[in-house]
Amino acid sequence: MRLRTRVRLLVVSSTIAAALASFAVSYWSHKRELMESLTDEAKVGARGLAGHINPVAFARLSQSLAADSPEMKELQLAASAFVLEYTGMFNPIVNAYGLVPTKNASSTGVDLLFEASPRGAADWVPPGTPYNLKSDPTRRIDALSPVQSTGLYDDAWGLWVSGFAPLTDQQGRVIGAVGVDINYAQAVKQLQEAGLLLSAAAIGFGLAVGALGDRMVGVALKPVEEARRFIARVRAGENPPMQANERAPGELAALWADLHDMATSVFERKALAERTALLQATASAAQHRLAALGDIAQDVQATQDVDILLDRVLAVARQLLGADCAAIHIREGEGLTLLALQCPSLEARWGSPLRFPLETSRIRVDSGSFVGHVAMTGGSIVEADAHHIGESAPYRYRGMFDQVFGYQTRAIICTPLATPGGGVTGVLQVSNPSDAAGEPRQFSAEEVALVEQLAALTSTALERARLTRSVLGRMVQMSEIHDPSETAAHVQRVAGYSVVLYRGWAQRKGIPEGEVRRSCDLLRIAALVHDVGKVGIPDRILKFAGRLSPEDYATMKWHTVLGAKLFTPAQTRFDSAAVDVVMHHHERWDGTGYPGQVDLSAVGRTLDSVQHSGLTFPALSGAEIPIFARVVAVADVFDALGSARQYKTPWPEELVLQSMREGSGTHFDPELIEVLLERIEEIRAVGRRFHATLGRGAATEAPQSLTISSSEVRA
Repeated sequence: MRLRTRVRLLVVSSTIAAALASFAVSYWSHKRELMESLTDEAKVGARGLAGHINPVAFARLSQSLAADSPEMKELQLAASAFVLEYTGMFNPIVNAYGLVPTKNASSTGVDLLFEASPRGAADWVPPGTPYNLKSDPTRRIDALSPVQSTGLYDDAWGLWVSGFAPLTDQQGRVIGAVGVDINYAQAVKQLQEAGLLLSAAAIGFGLAVGALGDRMVGVALKPVEEARRFIARVRAGENPPMQANERAPGELAALWADLHDMATSVFERKALAERTALLQATASAAQHRLAALGDIAQDVQATQDVDILLDRVLAVARQLLGADCAAIHIREGEGLTLLALQCPSLEARWGSPLRFPLETSRIRVDSGSFVGHVAMTGGSIVEADAHHIGESAPYRYRGMFDQVFGYQTRAIICTPLATPGGGVTGVLQVSNPSDAAGEPRQFSAEEVALVEQLAALTSTALERARLTRSVLGRMVQMSEIHDPSETAAHVQRVAGYSVVLYRGWAQRKGIPEGEVRRSCDLLRIAALVHDVGKVGIPDRILKFAGRLSPEDYATMKWHTVLGAKLFTPAQTRFDSAAVDVVMHHHERWDGTGYPGQVDLSAVGRTLDSVQHSGLTFPALSGAEIPIFARVVAVADVFDALGSARQYKTPWPEELVLQSMREGSGTHFDPELIEVLLERIEEIRAVGRRFHATLGRGAATEAPQSLTISSSEVRA
């Protein structure tokens, strides 16, 4: 063998041996650094994941453990987006998950709540599954302490470097933890492949250039350094990434190209995930609105009272559109009357309900105003700024509302309440929507369509509610023929007072809003007919101007039973509510009222039959009296004392309130008297609406006694 050959073999073997030795030393050195890097990355990743997780959704899911809940989807989506965002070259975070204190005695002390991306359909586990380790079943994971990494551990899916971070609520209490996994075996493998590739490149360069090895090593290492900087920039989220280094030799050029392609793919996946999340959020919002509209349709169709219906529609419109202000104008002849208004920002400053001159004013049905134009044409109006309308538009925003309250109306929708026959019964107006941050925005096309659908539902329900009120009005008019004191204004005030009182009482009891709303609907209608039984009492008693004799007063009492019989047998919830109100609104808290526990099946429907039945009924007292009847009792007496009747003069308001206080615990439910005094401004607003000023025309001298007797309140 020639020396030159031997020298070449020596050079080759020495180069290979040196390359392998260098690889071995570099590998073990970088492996230790790799572990430290992965541990640090796991800690940082855990903290970052904690910032992406909604603690409210986390807390709800930890209570419900519902795999198909919106909270589970929200948390999985947030964790998946985080995994994509933090994926790197040598230390990819392959999974993110949530942990809660164990309820199933897991060896680690924690249970799995959710995962970003289960490793396969067979690997998916439901929320609340115990989280146990494979290699050390007794090892605990202290995930609820300050941020730390547990180092290496293995479970059913492999060997991982994991980091944990506690998750706290708004009060700083730890409610669980989040964790991230980095595939340790994959990172080591990548390190080995990179080392072998660099060693092969070093050998090739060494054999090719020989004596210029030092220089070529420098040339070889330069692309590696650039590659590391390239990876660092990718991790930092720079987009687009650096262009590939075409001067890199051999396999390094291919590696550089692969790095470039990988980075591009990562950014594309991230962008796709963001677009997907946006589409899912949009679809979810649309689905929520459709579901809400379906629920609202049932709710609105079930509402029977006009005022309750209008208030409900306004609340729904503001809720669905995130609007500050909503109003309904009802058409009456050639004018529009504002019957319902909700504007929380103004109510916070001016009090609720709002009192303003527009309450009794009318707007002409013509093309000059927004609502007038909608009522005349039957078409909707949508404007981005009510105060800046194009010159070609025939209508203008007159701004009386803004002038009175210093308000600034911006985006606005006005849509007609149309009948099936094409007529317009009113106009629904919604204005000033805002985004989640409270910033003003415009109405979208989907929201305009939603308002028009709500208006269609409202118009149908409104026609039915007005029909119901018309029928009840005929019943009240029939009572008014026999008893002049039983006027439409009186029963409207009693009904309005009753709703105010019941809402205050229900708020104290913590009754859900949906149940309160349904109860107010029934109560208002039942209160309208509280004295309908007077049609069965002789006119000589009803129209007698002086104090009734004991015999006539006993006859008067039967109007409660006669009225209740009109609604038996009870076939609807309204019938049951009407029986409670009509029969028991003269009961007293101390049990001295009338008629008591009446068995309606045992009495007839005429005055003669009930007077000569010979029946006696046990008394009712305290909470035995139905709540609707207790409420109407307070409302009826309050209005009667302050109103002029043919047999009495009205009392001044201060004497009325003093008398109501003195009747607390004897005549009236004490808690309802407290509510009356707390909400006296709302009570006064109801009186003004139905043309009553308490104590108007009151006698200059106070009554001899403030005790409420039959001479002051007959019904």
